[in-house]
Amino acid sequence: MSLLEKVAGIFVVEDQDGLKKMVADVIRVLVIDHGVCWKTELLPDLIKLYRFCGRPVQVDFQLIDQAINSLNTLDIIEIEDRTRAEWLSQETYEDQFIKLKDVSTVKSALADDQTLVRYMLNRAQRIREAIRTSFSDGSAEKGTDLNRDCCVD
Repeated sequence: MSLLEKVAGIFVVEDQDGLKKMVADVIRVLVIDHGVCWKTELLPDLIKLYRFCGRPVQVDFQLIDQAINSLNTLDIIEIEDRTRAEWLSQETYEDQFIKLKDVSTVKSALADDQTLVRYMLNRAQRIREAIRTSFSDGSAEKGTDLNRDCCVD
């Protein structure tokens, strides 16, 4: 079975149970995050998606782990144990780096996924609005770092 068929199959059955829904949502988050995500950042990204969709924000950590393992078993993702730096600290900690094996194929499989399409359009609109607001209120000068000033997620 091809990767495209595997991913498409996940979205056909996503409403059958909680695990299948979580597997589909983890794929959505990975696509939103350009194919990569730290495991510790997966939960906040799932919460953003759920809030956008108007779904309950209660998340089962065990279900996330099962979804990640399912995607790994299906050979859709790679998981690497890595050491990360702690934000604003010299401390480090262990985390898992999750990566789609073929981002473009997975994106193709989700081209018609209305949840993903609506989320991405909404995010793009918020970014455009933040840029427009930043320049229209006179607070941004030429050369301003928009990434610093326009955090939307």
